[in-house]
Amino acid sequence: PLPASSVHLILTFADGTSTDTVLILPTPDEPTDWFNISLPLSKLVLAPGATNPQLTSLIVTTDSPTLVNVGRIRLVTDSSPIVANAGGEKDISVNEPALFKAQAEGGASMLYFQWDFDTKDAFVPQSEGPRATHTYAAAGAYTVTLVVSDVDGIKAPATVTTTVHVEE
Repeated sequence: PLPASSVHLILTFADGTSTDTVLILPTPDEPTDWFNISLPLSKLVLAPGATNPQLTSLIVTTDSPTLVNVGRIRLVTDSSPIVANAGGEKDISVNEPALFKAQAEGGASMLYFQWDFDTKDAFVPQSEGPRATHTYAAAGAYTVTLVVSDVDGIKAPATVTTTVHVEE
């Protein structure tokens, strides 16, 4: 089966109303069969006219024909900030690919990674995901910026930098 890129959650409540939401799955750092997904209660919109928010059923589907195993469902309180690391400084040669591997924690939040490989001006995303590769065509010192945010936009994003020294 093809890997899923999104999960569709259909929630039904005691009064018979239902609501649904689609969650985009993060790009995994390594190939995996398991994903932690989160749905902040603030993002859950009850159906118009809902009178009883007690959840009676949850249906989980994906955008591809694949098996879905639900390992655990739990309600959590998460006030932890997003903390990120873009890796240490790198020394490379012109036209040599530089590999960047982010490390980040955000509690129960699903995280979104954006990279800018030369932030001379404002931050301009050039790559997404926890891993990125970039090749520099000219010698110099480059400031690489990583911004990690939660996909729901609830927490403050973490912005960190590292330096790449490119030599002839």
